[in-house]
Amino acid sequence: MTALVFQGKGALVEALREARETLDRQLAMGLVSPNEALRAAAWDAVAEQAIRVTQVVTLLFRIERGAVSKPLAPIEVDAKALAEQRARPQERLLADFRNAHAQLLRRLESWRDENILFERSRLVAPHASLAAWIWHVVGKRERELAAQFAAMSNERN
Repeated sequence: MTALVFQGKGALVEALREARETLDRQLAMGLVSPNEALRAAAWDAVAEQAIRVTQVVTLLFRIERGAVSKPLAPIEVDAKALAEQRARPQERLLADFRNAHAQLLRRLESWRDENILFERSRLVAPHASLAAWIWHVVGKRERELAAQFAAMSNERN
């Protein structure tokens, strides 16, 4: 995990917001693409991130309440959960994708003790902060997906 330095939770929130905006721009084209493979990949990305971000929000809620005492396992999106998401109506899936991210930003903006976010944490990889973990799991992944969709779109054009 690359150690990132954020100057407070506002900087983390802004970085997550920017990563999502970049992903949204790339996905917007993919979700309506006439290319079936690109369209399916875009919907898979929406499903995956809806699950991933919801898991992060849930963990943050538990951490803030003191209900997590052991190191966090990597966020995994299993095939069953992904299949369940894919089977849902696309409007609901897209709403979950957007709402989970909005909830993540709200949770971080209202976080009371920034020390928990920014100090090295026993809950995440050695020498990493919870903020760096959140970035790695959500922001970095969204940047990777955006780059992947930009490349796919360029290949198709």
